[in-house]
Amino acid sequence: MQGYTTMFLKAQEQFSAQGMIKPTHIFVQAGVGAPAASVAGFYHSVFGRDAPKCILVEPEKAACLFESMKYDDEEPHNVIGSLNTIMAGLSCGEPSPIAWNILKETADAFISCPDYVAAKGMNGGYLYMFGRHTTAPRRFSVSFSFVKGLEIRTGCKNSLFYRVFFTIHMECIKQ
Repeated sequence: MQGYTTMFLKAQEQFSAQGMIKPTHIFVQAGVGAPAASVAGFYHSVFGRDAPKCILVEPEKAACLFESMKYDDEEPHNVIGSLNTIMAGLSCGEPSPIAWNILKETADAFISCPDYVAAKGMNGGYLYMFGRHTTAPRRFSVSFSFVKGLEIRTGCKNSLFYRVFFTIHMECIKQ
């Protein structure tokens, strides 16, 4: 998990170069939680209690981190049943114990999304880059679509989105 932090260090350097101290919110997709724990851990190590809000977005049928929070016993819990989802790479159903120990202390919210949220991003419904509508890879589309849907529903038109499409999809919102 430590290897992911290089990515966040580079992203943070770019934010700083543009005059941003830090992102206000980070929306990140989660499977077993390793990349999500890396981003939450990184920002908490840099900013402490002033870290950006970290919101995890998981597929509804494989939302093991969301379910673990619902139990409120500080233990990771597996999802039982079909893990069938269009969000390739996130259909895990079993949290990483190491990631869980970080996320239960650092994540601010856990969100479970149905497949149609990710499908909106995958079919280009929300994703506009390089002057044209495009598609997001399946594992990235859920967090992007969730944030874009919030922007549309709340009427927030002044958001500035930074996208980092590596193994993780991080959203930085500046109002």
